Amino acid sequence: MTTATIDTIDIGKEFAINPRGVRHEDSDVSAQRFREEFLEPIFTSPEKYSRPVKIVLHNAVGGFGASFLDEAFGELVRKKFITPANFDDTFELVADRGGFWLFARMIRTLVAEAAQEQPENQQRVGAG
Repeated sequence: MTTATIDTIDIGKEFAINPRGVRHEDSDVSAQRFREEFLEPIFTSPEKYSRPVKIVLHNAVGGFGASFLDEAFGELVRKKFITPANFDDTFELVADRGGFWLFARMIRTLVAEAAQEQPENQQRVGAG
């Protein structure tokens, strides 16, 4: 018997129609909660997920703040779950309505910026 794998996470339908806040103490629909409950399990229980996992953005009617997206996706880089190089192997961002493509672009930018923050990618002062 095979078990079905999760291939889609619809933020607006499965998490919150109006996600907000960065940390747990900010909101019960915070980015930290979304990352810990929806994104990190993709890496900690990979057998439950197909790749790439579609992340549906456009059903979150309120959109997303940059701090929410940074905590949700950028923090995956900071915690060493993902790199910009394997982002597309892991996630397919779905933004089919309105201006939600801007959030998809912002996620990619935040992931790249988080990678640059990593100590191995920073230049040492006085090196050379």
